[in-house]
Amino acid sequence: KTLLDGNAVVWEANDNVALRFTSSSETYVVPFSTTQSGETVTFSGSIDNDVTVAGGYAASGYAVYPAAAMNTAGEVSFSLPATVTALENGSFASGTNLSSAVVSLADLNKSGTADAVFLNAFSIIRFTVPANVKSVEITTDRNIAGEATMKFDSDGRLCAENWTSEVQTIKVLPEGAT
Repeated sequence: KTLLDGNAVVWEANDNVALRFTSSSETYVVPFSTTQSGETVTFSGSIDNDVTVAGGYAASGYAVYPAAAMNTAGEVSFSLPATVTALENGSFASGTNLSSAVVSLADLNKSGTADAVFLNAFSIIRFTVPANVKSVEITTDRNIAGEATMKFDSDGRLCAENWTSEVQTIKVLPEGAT
């Protein structure tokens, strides 16, 4: 989900997710995309004919947004900037809300479709500041930005496994600020 619409985070047309399916010897990664916008959309793409449960692949795999966060080996890494821009419409930049979902390869093999519920890897904070405020800094005792390699938990949610750069403060600037 990539766009804040009021209090809901929704998909934008042309969003891409990467799907990962694994067997004992291979990892298969393929992009899927949507032409729709909204809270619920359909992603389309195709999977090679030999990527099946009967062909030795696990019955479920993972989808990751944005697709660029997953490499061709199925590994996920992500960079959260230490300085972010709050857009005038109250949203955030496209491609910055890392999320993941479990996808049933068995359902894709059987019917050509599968439902997926995406879970955010990180929290989203929405707040309002007076017009005269030039920036806001948020500081914690934990890493909240930087570069991290990610792993999937048992629910399919991405969790930071290894921070390769650690940042405990995020600076938020209004749109158009330098």
